[in-house]
Amino acid sequence: APFQNDLFAGARFALNDEASSELLGGTIYDLDNGSTSLRLEGSRRLGDGMKLNVEAQVLTNVDMNDALNAFAKDDYIQVELQKFF
Repeated sequence: APFQNDLFAGARFALNDEASSELLGGTIYDLDNGSTSLRLEGSRRLGDGMKLNVEAQVLTNVDMNDALNAFAKDDYIQVELQKFF
Protein backbone atom coordinates (compact mmCIF):
# COMPACT_ATOMS: atom_id res chain seq x y z
CA ALA A 1 0.00 0.00 0.00
CA PRO A 2 1.31 3.50 -0.73
CA PHE A 3 2.59 5.62 2.16
CA GLN A 4 2.76 2.67 4.59
CA ASN A 5 6.40 3.14 5.65
CA ASP A 6 7.31 6.64 4.50
CA LEU A 7 9.00 9.66 6.00
CA PHE A 8 7.72 13.21 5.39
CA ALA A 9 9.60 16.45 5.99
CA GLY A 10 8.47 19.94 5.08
CA ALA A 11 8.95 23.59 5.85
CA ARG A 12 7.14 26.86 5.25
CA PHE A 13 8.84 30.24 5.24
CA ALA A 14 6.75 33.41 5.29
CA LEU A 15 9.11 36.37 5.13
CA ASN A 16 6.47 38.80 6.41
CA ASP A 17 7.76 41.40 3.97
CA GLU A 18 5.93 44.02 1.94
CA ALA A 19 5.71 41.64 -1.05
CA SER A 20 4.17 38.77 1.01
CA SER A 21 6.99 36.43 -0.04
CA GLU A 22 6.37 32.77 0.85
CA LEU A 23 8.18 29.49 0.23
CA LEU A 24 6.79 26.03 0.97
CA GLY A 25 8.64 22.77 0.41
CA GLY A 26 8.26 19.14 1.28
CA THR A 27 9.49 15.66 0.53
CA ILE A 28 8.15 12.16 1.02
CA TYR A 29 10.70 9.33 1.17
CA ASP A 30 9.68 5.66 1.00
CA LEU A 31 11.78 3.81 3.57
CA ASP A 32 11.16 0.46 1.84
CA ASN A 33 12.26 1.20 -1.74
CA GLY A 34 13.77 4.71 -1.80
CA SER A 35 11.10 6.39 -3.95
CA THR A 36 11.13 10.14 -3.33
CA SER A 37 8.60 12.88 -4.03
CA LEU A 38 9.74 16.52 -3.84
CA ARG A 39 7.42 19.53 -3.93
CA LEU A 40 8.20 23.26 -3.87
CA GLU A 41 5.88 26.28 -4.00
CA GLY A 42 6.69 29.96 -3.83
CA SER A 43 4.86 33.24 -4.26
CA ARG A 44 5.58 36.97 -4.17
CA ARG A 45 3.59 40.10 -4.95
CA LEU A 46 4.99 42.31 -7.69
CA GLY A 47 3.83 45.82 -6.93
CA ASP A 48 0.22 46.58 -6.06
CA GLY A 49 -1.52 44.66 -8.82
CA MET A 50 0.46 41.52 -9.66
CA LYS A 51 1.58 38.30 -8.02
CA LEU A 52 4.08 35.65 -9.16
CA ASN A 53 3.49 32.00 -8.20
CA VAL A 54 5.94 29.15 -8.88
CA GLU A 55 5.21 25.47 -8.23
CA ALA A 56 7.25 22.32 -8.94
CA GLN A 57 6.96 18.61 -8.28
CA VAL A 58 9.54 15.91 -8.97
CA LEU A 59 9.46 12.15 -8.39
CA THR A 60 12.85 10.39 -8.22
CA ASN A 61 14.08 6.82 -7.75
CA VAL A 62 10.54 5.46 -8.20
CA ASP A 63 10.52 1.67 -7.88
CA MET A 64 8.75 -0.23 -10.70
CA ASN A 65 6.42 -1.89 -8.14
CA ASP A 66 5.59 1.35 -6.30
CA ALA A 67 2.06 2.76 -6.67
CA LEU A 68 3.71 6.09 -7.61
CA ASN A 69 5.23 4.49 -10.72
CA ALA A 70 2.15 5.59 -12.71
CA PHE A 71 3.23 9.20 -12.02
CA ALA A 72 7.01 8.71 -12.39
CA LYS A 73 7.19 10.80 -15.59
CA ASP A 74 4.77 13.51 -14.44
CA ASP A 75 7.34 15.99 -13.06
CA TYR A 76 6.38 19.59 -13.68
CA ILE A 77 7.19 23.25 -13.12
CA GLN A 78 4.39 25.81 -13.25
CA VAL A 79 4.86 29.57 -13.33
CA GLU A 80 1.81 31.79 -12.94
CA LEU A 81 1.53 35.56 -13.14
CA GLN A 82 -1.68 37.00 -11.70
CA LYS A 83 -2.99 40.51 -12.39
CA PHE A 84 -5.42 42.11 -9.97
CA PHE A 85 -7.69 45.02 -10.92
